[in-house]
Amino acid sequence: MAQEHATKVHKYFPQALPQSLVVEGAADLLHHRFTKESGDPGDILFASSICPDEINRDIEESTWCHGLGRPFTMGGLAGFPFSGKVGFGAYMAHVPDGGVLLIISASHVGIHSTEDKIGLIRRVGMHKDSHACGSAIAALEYCEKNVADIAEIAAGTKLPLDVSDLLNAQQNYVTQKVAQNYEAITGHGEKMVGLADTLAKVVEKDVNRILPENIPFPLAILSGVQINFEGETFSDDYFNPLSFKIIEKGQTHDLMPELLQYAGEHHGGHHDRKKEHKNKDKEEKQKKDKEKKDKHKKDKEKKEKETKK
Repeated sequence: MAQEHATKVHKYFPQALPQSLVVEGAADLLHHRFTKESGDPGDILFASSICPDEINRDIEESTWCHGLGRPFTMGGLAGFPFSGKVGFGAYMAHVPDGGVLLIISASHVGIHSTEDKIGLIRRVGMHKDSHACGSAIAALEYCEKNVADIAEIAAGTKLPLDVSDLLNAQQNYVTQKVAQNYEAITGHGEKMVGLADTLAKVVEKDVNRILPENIPFPLAILSGVQINFEGETFSDDYFNPLSFKIIEKGQTHDLMPELLQYAGEHHGGHHDRKKEHKNKDKEEKQKKDKEKKDKHKKDKEKKEKETKK
């Protein structure tokens, strides 16, 4: 199954890699780059600017496994960082002493597990296909139906939802961004690939727009496209990395060559390592469950003794 998934992914995204491997590589490179004087790996505070669609949450399992912990969530529909400048300020305020910031920003697209379809997946428990990314595809469909008014949509004067209702703000924003990049999206040989690739770059631009001028900590940004599979026993999604950079002391450094080198050197064994992490997590859970059960038993026995007295 893993090979079938890889073949499908590489038809549309030749450079894509297993998502867990990309996260592992980014985390490992940063842990080593910022090793503490004690020899311990550097502390990383992770934030995600990805679509809230539940099929994207697998990335959080990968980040947890590789020591990145719980994410600070920046992303809204289609992955745009709707938490804004205020949200980024809060994120900065949470960084551990001497720590590093890592943002993963991404658009996403589904690939059907059993049919040759992109932009559609069969979600668990459903008998029909659904869109991924639904927000981005809805925005594109609106632009296609109103292509004569694309300039007005791009300017924000003709949008699909009531602009006076702030609850519509995210989808209207996504539609406007799709309109502003309509030619790049539709000019691609495969429209869904064009949509995902283009929005990934636009989302990264927006992430950069909310950054303050002075960042007192090293900040790494990994940008790309999440490629979702669903409903299979092999559930590892893919990630098409478009850029990986770090901003440190006002200087920006490209880490993509190091990330790709890491992926090339570790590709073969990453599934075994992922399995090891899962087994370790399972063992820790079983240990905690046993401790909880033993404590409950002791408390019960103690209560019974006290009752008899």
